[in-house]
Amino acid sequence: MLQFSQLTNLVQADHLRLREVPEWGCLLVYTPSNPGLHYLDIYGWFVVRLCQQPIDYLELKEEFIGSLPAETCAADGESTLNSVLEKLLAMHILQEVGRSAKYE
Repeated sequence: MLQFSQLTNLVQADHLRLREVPEWGCLLVYTPSNPGLHYLDIYGWFVVRLCQQPIDYLELKEEFIGSLPAETCAADGESTLNSVLEKLLAMHILQEVGRSAKYE
């Protein structure tokens, strides 16, 4: 499992092709840099949309956990987010773009 620093900035990779398929509850993503078609569940879809512009990990975590049902504990939300981020980075859908200076 990857560990994300509060300083990590994440953003969508360049040249992605995105197609929302609400009737399937997924987002289809074509990655030309590593050719492949990926089906993202609702969590992946939400994270990709949050990362349209560079966003630091703490802000992303706050938005993600805030979107979950109230009965979901923060530790479970963070674990889910980290799992989603690991997959999105491995599929070349997201990329790290340096570190946020806002927390230094």
